[in-house]
Amino acid sequence: PAAPGANAVNFCYTVTTGTATTLRYHSLQDGIDGEVFALMPHELAPGASFQFNRIVVAAEGTWDYEADWTAQDFAPGYAAVAGTPAFIDIRATGTPLALADDTAVGITLPFDFAFYGSSSNLLSIGNNGTIVFGTLDGFTNSFNTPLPDAFAASMGGALILPFWDDFGDASGGVYWEVLGDAPTRRVVVQWERPHFLQDQGEPAAFEAILGEDGSIAFQYANAALGDPDFPEWDGGGSATIGLQDATATIGNQYSFETPVLP
Repeated sequence: PAAPGANAVNFCYTVTTGTATTLRYHSLQDGIDGEVFALMPHELAPGASFQFNRIVVAAEGTWDYEADWTAQDFAPGYAAVAGTPAFIDIRATGTPLALADDTAVGITLPFDFAFYGSSSNLLSIGNNGTIVFGTLDGFTNSFNTPLPDAFAASMGGALILPFWDDFGDASGGVYWEVLGDAPTRRVVVQWERPHFLQDQGEPAAFEAILGEDGSIAFQYANAALGDPDFPEWDGGGSATIGLQDATATIGNQYSFETPVLP
């Protein structure tokens, strides 16, 4: 037998799908060492296999190792559902937030909003198409990433991202307004902003609507910025759209730098 600490043991785990569904998130729990990984992203096609290795230093005694590997097609949290567009223009009635380039400002909602298992009435609205949940002091990063991502989490909390991109402040504005009566109130946050350095075409126009019932909707009045020098900006082609929890463990991404918006 190996002396404790002298040798390493290579554990090899292999999982094979027996379903017709592509599995994208994997978790492995070991009976001795606990969680090995949780919601690790890896696309596993139907009938395919995936191998994972880890090294454990030998310890004195007899140990009965058992492992539980689970996989799922979507991460827990939120799923995107297409809806009928009904854009609510609040530029004339909402409160302007006077955001400068790469800045954010905190607002307090008149109701608590539930998001990823937490509840708060605090939001930080960012000029770059971002909302940080649960704080008045969040940031808005201009450089967008796929979700989930620790850099995105550096903005200060869980994230609501209708159109996370690098927006300027040369025209338009960012506004918010509460609509309706309790218990069915809605908060609308609307952006009308040009892409950073955009000097042709039209600004992006989009909004996030947060319901007192915990619902979240993204709507787009214009995602075709139309600058002929930068056609890759159109349709969200340089943006991140989705949600992320505060720990960057769960990222419900709708798109990343893909022109999916009309």
